Amino acid sequence: MSHDASQPLFVHVHIHKCAGTAFNELVRRSFAPYHLDAYIANPFPSYQPAELDNLVRRWPTVRSIASHSIRIYPQWIGNRRPLYVCFLREPIDWFVSYLTYAQTHLHELTPEHVATFPPDAASMPLADLAAAMVQRFTTQPTVYCTFIRYLAESAFRHALSGLMDLPPIDAPLNGEPARLFDAMGLHMAQRTLSRFFFVGVVEQMPQSLQLLRQRLQQEGIELRPDPLPEVNVTRHKRDDLHWLSPDHPTGAMIRHWLKDDLKLYQWAADRLASQAQ
Repeated sequence: MSHDASQPLFVHVHIHKCAGTAFNELVRRSFAPYHLDAYIANPFPSYQPAELDNLVRRWPTVRSIASHSIRIYPQWIGNRRPLYVCFLREPIDWFVSYLTYAQTHLHELTPEHVATFPPDAASMPLADLAAAMVQRFTTQPTVYCTFIRYLAESAFRHALSGLMDLPPIDAPLNGEPARLFDAMGLHMAQRTLSRFFFVGVVEQMPQSLQLLRQRLQQEGIELRPDPLPEVNVTRHKRDDLHWLSPDHPTGAMIRHWLKDDLKLYQWAADRLASQAQ
């Protein structure tokens, strides 16, 4: 297979609730009419490498792709060199944003997604929903419920698929694969991000976009200088957040559950700061 390194493919690995909807508006304007939104309603599956190949080969003029479901990261997509770009957000704030989004849009989610929430999720006090979801995700983790799992679990499953039997993608890992992922997930996510073209931080979005634009210019790609719009925001759903304190049982439980995500976020923020110097 011949590869065309002169025509890189911009790939937005869109982690939900990380300013990706606003960023996609900028990407669409920058790459139009050659941008592809490759979103899948069901949050569990991820594109397999052959599926990504087929997308690009069916539309050879495509210049950018965005999706929640690109969670395996081949070195080439079709005959194109992918420039993987993603953004991380402070994990506790990200989790609260995920919950308020779900409460607002629960009726719009797929049945598979709704099934991961308590039956009365839309009307529960936010603190109660947070505690319930941490308990659910601790005992029945989904492939997207943390940054670590989003970035590394689908690729981990893909690598092991020919070596051992694994549960379906909508069921949690178990046995030895679960133990291995729990032990190595943070390292795998860091290794994945270190190979991406760019990793930004939502809390440092202006600096992130400035650095991304500089890097894209070296590839002959221009990202428009437009500011990001404020879209897909559900801050109005936040009530008293005293329960997020590390001294509160719910806040302590959330921090324990997200401990590796917090380490990953700090690693990414420190890396961004060093790259910007």
